[in-house]
Amino acid sequence: MAIGISVEHREVADGVGKWAAAQSPRDAIRDAEGKPASLAIWIERHAEMGLTTIAVPEPVGGGGSLLDHAVALEAAAYELVPGPLLS
Repeated sequence: MAIGISVEHREVADGVGKWAAAQSPRDAIRDAEGKPASLAIWIERHAEMGLTTIAVPEPVGGGGSLLDHAVALEAAAYELVPGPLLS
């Protein structure tokens, strides 16, 4: 069974991918070798991009669905964005 990825989902993936690439996550991960606390800033970056609330229902401040969340997480993972995106 295929998942119904829409044009909007592709746009979300593209936007998250471009944002993630611009953040240079691979460099951040390399620089964090031996000092993992330096990655804490990524939690704020996730929130600023809206990654932390995509799957939260709109009535309580969110703005998407579980599929929207999956699409955004895949795009972030592709760029190796560090942090607790599923917690």
